Amino acid sequence: MITLHVFANSFWNTGQGMTGGDKRILEILKRWDRDNSLPFTCVVYAPQKFVQVMLDEGICHISFKITSTKSSERKGIISSYIIHTFKALTLLPYFRKDCCFYATSDFFTDTIPCAIGKLLNRKAKWISLIHHIIETYRTRPGNKLTNFISYYAQRLSLLLISLFSDKILLVSPLVKEYLSGKKCKKKMVLVNNGVDTAYISKLPPYTEPNRKYDAVMLARLAPSKGIFDLPKIWAAVCSQRSEARLALIGGGSDEIVSDLKKMLSDEGIASNVDILGHLNNESVYRYLKSSKIFIFTSREEGWGISIAEAMACGLPVVAFELPVYKYIFPVGGVWIANRDISMMSKKILALLHDEEFRKKYSAEGTAFVLNRYAWVKIAVREKEELVRI
Repeated sequence: MITLHVFANSFWNTGQGMTGGDKRILEILKRWDRDNSLPFTCVVYAPQKFVQVMLDEGICHISFKITSTKSSERKGIISSYIIHTFKALTLLPYFRKDCCFYATSDFFTDTIPCAIGKLLNRKAKWISLIHHIIETYRTRPGNKLTNFISYYAQRLSLLLISLFSDKILLVSPLVKEYLSGKKCKKKMVLVNNGVDTAYISKLPPYTEPNRKYDAVMLARLAPSKGIFDLPKIWAAVCSQRSEARLALIGGGSDEIVSDLKKMLSDEGIASNVDILGHLNNESVYRYLKSSKIFIFTSREEGWGISIAEAMACGLPVVAFELPVYKYIFPVGGVWIANRDISMMSKKILALLHDEEFRKKYSAEGTAFVLNRYAWVKIAVREKEELVRI
């Protein structure tokens, strides 16, 4: 039987939650762990904290190799990624025929070990997953040095993937368009992300008044998620509805949380916004079900798992328009062009004011997501693509 070497090596967590890519492979591994017909054995290469997440989620039949230590996780993201990469290289199999390498992201922490593994095992296969393309580091929000390194690291990864991989899985049609003129055209396959529809349907909303919100946002607290647009957006909402309450679910660095709290205080709405931090899935979905609408200010997405989860919980979505949404979410959302903060506030107020308006978008989005984006279907499709090479 072939051994699938799965690299989920880009997880870096200091209480910040996980990226959509981390969540995707976790949900797939949970279902593979219970699949008695799995045509391969799995070995997951991951940092210690992600291995602990796997264990907490009940994954017990899939083996793993740890690519970090507790001390390395306390370093910055770039230093941690370098440690993850070099540690993974020391754990690779050598000169085997029964290997298949799977990079669950295009981060160099996943791509470089797979590329080296492919070279060391010339008859092995390499499958790579690409979530989205970093278009430019110059205007991307956040630390300019980190964005510069991320941009060029991805270009290196894309070069390695185009030259040496056997199959490329893409969650975004836009990435397929970007890569269509490159050497990897014949290797590309579109796949999807999903939501845990069965689990979500079983959970009730919170009944306590202090856990009910007018709106909620679920995202890592990072500049690329547009979180620093939120104070002005919600201040405009509160100017018309003084008691309007917003919940922010997701972790971020102490510096970002401190800056965000100061901005909320400067706008005079600190008491209207609760920063709930990183929560487990049950709490996330119950908070979503206890809210009226979902807002999303992200400036770049390869897919938008948070949006799908909100729709599955019955929430209409108000988000800054991104090109990928027209392919992934044709219904259920109010999309705000040009990152227009004023227009987003107006649409939020319109939805809060008109219950029938909310119900229309809620019904459309929920039906669409539950029918198309269940994780159980995604996991089966992924398994089929991995063995079909």
